[in-house]
Amino acid sequence: MTDLDQYSSDELLQELHRRETERVQRKVIKRWCDDCKHFKFWKARSEPPDDHNCCQKKHTMAFRMPPDDGNPHPAPNTWGFYRVNCWDFSKRSEEQGPPIPTPPTDEEVRADAARLARMRRGGKPFSPRTITPQAPDPKGG
Repeated sequence: MTDLDQYSSDELLQELHRRETERVQRKVIKRWCDDCKHFKFWKARSEPPDDHNCCQKKHTMAFRMPPDDGNPHPAPNTWGFYRVNCWDFSKRSEEQGPPIPTPPTDEEVRADAARLARMRRGGKPFSPRTITPQAPDPKGG
């Protein structure tokens, strides 16, 4: 009988998950996606479509949650979208500055009003999107 036989399969899986989460959280991220000129924010007031990707290059991004230290305003560059190895990363120029949200267009305002009216009439309710893990790109990008 080995030392591991005293634990259930669920307990072993939870421990593996805990260790992997700690390993990922210790990893230093050098390039955050929102510092890249190819990263475009969703500007409309409505919810983005399920297939929306902030990366103009359509790369799959990972997301690091802010540290759970009780601080309501986490430090910059400690959370957000990132890719460990992104060959298309291009630093946002200083004169370009950080992305500034723009007001929605008239078309977006009309679309939001129509969507809200449909919901009030008993249409499809809002449902949060889920991110499904994808296989890594074999080309490395």
